[in-house]
Amino acid sequence: MKISKPTKPREPDPDECCGTGCTRCVWDIYDEAMDRYLQEIDAWGTLVKLRSTLNRTVGLWTPRAIPSQLLRSIQNHIKPEE
Repeated sequence: MKISKPTKPREPDPDECCGTGCTRCVWDIYDEAMDRYLQEIDAWGTLVKLRSTLNRTVGLWTPRAIPSQLLRSIQNHIKPEE
């Protein structure tokens, strides 16, 4: 299983905001995307550390080496690679 680092969302250009205070401002969308990104990057960091620890202590990295509940939690935060 390859662990891909989440991609940081692109910050909107200043001219992408109309400045009228609309309900779904591009900055609101960006803030939501950044919140998701920070959660994903945190989960990714945890997974990378876990893999490193397993490689050092057990000498192997397989999904079976991870408790199923933790694996499901991690998989919910990491997008599968296509």
